[in-house]
Amino acid sequence: SEDVSDFLQQAGNHFAGLELAAERLWKDAKLDDDDLVSGLIRWLGDQHKIRVEIVPAGAGARRRYDPAKRTIWISELLPPRSRTFQLAHQLALIEQRDQLLSLTEDKFHDEETRRLARVALANYFAGALLLPYPEFYREVTATRHDVELLAHLFESSYETVAHRMCNL
Repeated sequence: SEDVSDFLQQAGNHFAGLELAAERLWKDAKLDDDDLVSGLIRWLGDQHKIRVEIVPAGAGARRRYDPAKRTIWISELLPPRSRTFQLAHQLALIEQRDQLLSLTEDKFHDEETRRLARVALANYFAGALLLPYPEFYREVTATRHDVELLAHLFESSYETVAHRMCNL
């Protein structure tokens, strides 16, 4: 995890390619027209023929994706904001796979560290998708950095908003 942390810091915790891909997806998926969960579910279905199912407590992980069944299972225990983030994270793993591999390919000594870095980058993409830079920056300024209000406005968790603010 220290190697991944160093990698993120050396990049200034900014990955322009992921930012651009997130902004493009925000526009293409018309995520400003829907609530985010519905928009992401619609996009996954329309573009990837992937179903999203909410599963009862005790069914396992918070999020699980089976490419053969083209299904993402999300735990009912997750609040809506966390469901949204998990869907955006999974979307990063699906749509940005090549970019995630490219960014981590020659940076680490072992596959476990590369995998951890790809998770961090998928989280970065999820934050960039759910909190698109131009709109988010405008609201950060307008709200005078009110993290709780921003979390409400962007249907995100306090943690996601705070992390994204650190990346501005």
